[in-house]
Amino acid sequence: MFVVTLSLLVPGMPPALAGDPADYPEYPYPTSDEGAYDEPHRGQFHFSPRSGWMNDPNAPLYYKGTYHLFFQHNPHGLGWDTMHWGHAASPDLVHWTQRPVALEPVQARRTISASTPLAGVAGDTYEVIAEFDVAGATASEFGLLLHTRADGGYDRKVAYDRAGQTLYGAPLAPERGRVRMRVLVDRGQLEIFGNDGRLFYSDNVDFSAAPGSRGVAVYAAGGRVKLVSLKYHDLVRTWPPSTSGTNPGSNIAGPWRPVGGAWTSLADGKTGTALSGGNAFYLSGRTGTDFTYEGDLRPDRPGAAAALTFRAGVDLATHYTANVDTVGFVRLWWPGAVLADFRTAITPGTSYHLKVVANGPRIRVYFGGGAEPVIDVTDTATGGGYFGLNVWNGTGTIRAATVT
Repeated sequence: MFVVTLSLLVPGMPPALAGDPADYPEYPYPTSDEGAYDEPHRGQFHFSPRSGWMNDPNAPLYYKGTYHLFFQHNPHGLGWDTMHWGHAASPDLVHWTQRPVALEPVQARRTISASTPLAGVAGDTYEVIAEFDVAGATASEFGLLLHTRADGGYDRKVAYDRAGQTLYGAPLAPERGRVRMRVLVDRGQLEIFGNDGRLFYSDNVDFSAAPGSRGVAVYAAGGRVKLVSLKYHDLVRTWPPSTSGTNPGSNIAGPWRPVGGAWTSLADGKTGTALSGGNAFYLSGRTGTDFTYEGDLRPDRPGAAAALTFRAGVDLATHYTANVDTVGFVRLWWPGAVLADFRTAITPGTSYHLKVVANGPRIRVYFGGGAEPVIDVTDTATGGGYFGLNVWNGTGTIRAATVT
């Protein structure tokens, strides 16, 4: 017998009620369709909450024509903490709509031989089905290379080890002398099926979102193997269509798109909200190498920072960001390193003018209209890329972001 317990009411204790987005000011449910569910690593046919941490599903059920998914969820941050029950509903187990929080705690805490049968194929949401005849194979391993690049690199290998009889490291014996693999790639998610379900493996992969890193290849190493059949299918997103973003008051070309957090438009700028301890980026469609980039930045809460981002990769694995932080400094940083700090008082709710002048490896940051840079560094981490906005650890507003 299978028993599902949804809630427990104890006399004298208040019930755990469903939450509403208004109850979570730090939880950036989108207020528009602008870039919704379109981040570089957001699965396009797997469910995920709009923001925050999720892990184990709990008590999925079917009731009166609707599938309900409940899952461990932290709507307040990006780590496991203050666990709630998230809730989503679907008519078909494919198209999901996030519902308000269902339960919350009372107190919370090779941007085959020489052939290449998939040459020219590129995608970030797709299915590949390949069948190999191993009876006369001499290759030590064979399989699929995912998110390949022109330089021969790739992000993930789905390999069959012929001697060990393993697919992706898990045991799988050939059936009638053949190995059949089916992979589903959904931006940041990878699912592998071996021999029509004899093996199943689900993995999270940091696939690159760069346009030049979306190829697929079939490979064999140490010999040859016969490819019996090969099918490739592009898979379309199941989320509602998203709309391209804009940045009023900016002369930087779009389309703009959010990468984390929630962004709303003002008459002359954007306000962004990031989860506690997390970043929210808003990336433009324009790139630059040498330029002057400036704007008026206002971190709106204690502990928050507002920033200009530049020379960014499409998936933000590389970028420079110059911010004003209410902790008390102007900072220039890139992922994994702080390049320089200028200590000064930063008051929440106050706007500060920030200007970045980038010429080759030299980057200068000017603060408050001053004639001399407060930060002047030489760095070669990245020489060009996209312009964008950034908010960290709360809410911030960036107005009149302009590039000359």
